[in-house]
Amino acid sequence: MVKYQVIFIVIVFQQITAYDCIHVHISVNLKFPKKIQLGKELKLDCESSNAIPSHRSRQWRGGSDNQLLCYDGTTVDSTKYIEKRISSRRYELIVEETSENDLQCPYACRVGFDIDQKFLEVNEHNFLHMPEENFTEIDKMQNGNYRLVLTQNRVYPKPVCNLNFKGARSSMNVTKESKSHVLHNVTYGFEFTELLFPCGNKIEIECQAGNEKYLIFTENSIACYNLQNNPEGKTPSSIVVWCVVCGTIGLVVVSLILYKTRRMNKIGDKDTQAKKMLMEIKNVNQEAA
Repeated sequence: MVKYQVIFIVIVFQQITAYDCIHVHISVNLKFPKKIQLGKELKLDCESSNAIPSHRSRQWRGGSDNQLLCYDGTTVDSTKYIEKRISSRRYELIVEETSENDLQCPYACRVGFDIDQKFLEVNEHNFLHMPEENFTEIDKMQNGNYRLVLTQNRVYPKPVCNLNFKGARSSMNVTKESKSHVLHNVTYGFEFTELLFPCGNKIEIECQAGNEKYLIFTENSIACYNLQNNPEGKTPSSIVVWCVVCGTIGLVVVSLILYKTRRMNKIGDKDTQAKKMLMEIKNVNQEAA
């Protein structure tokens, strides 16, 4: 009886060992969501070709440091990552409150020895982030024109912006830009005259980020400031100064001309008097002779 029990144990042990050593290939496919939003959940889907045996381990790797994120349902940070089993063939990793650091990096799901790794790349088709800040400013230039400056911070993709006026459109040039991990900070510039956007007229800026269009409004506040300080249409002080300077120069020139003319006249009178005196002396000499 003991002999039969020993034989049974050896047979079972050999069957288990052989079962563990045989590797059954399972095809694994990692899928990313079609749309990605910052601050929202990011769901990574892992699907196998067959049902996942209970003895097969499950792993997730990825992120900015490409580190181990989850092993058999246990995550490195339970507030950031959650593994959820969908079916016998599918399970997903939920990334809470997606940030920039969760994007533009590799991710991999593994079942046993089978793995699928892909790079999570954002583009204008799967990711849109409207600008968190918009700033507009108008400066007066030395040539008398105005310069409109538009700054948009933390936006993706980089917007294209145009000025709309009188049924026409004019593109704004990018003058400065920087980029964090994913998001852009962009500054645009446009030079114009006061006749184009006088005081009281709204300046309409139309921007497009990806497929999303949005409007930004501002006005030529500097022109309005100048008008408020000159409500009766008085001549600006700079123009008055120039007029005074030009008038003074004109008076000096006229005075010099008059002075020269009078001096020439005096010299002519003296010549005439001298000639008369010579004639008189000549006449007296003739009479004496």
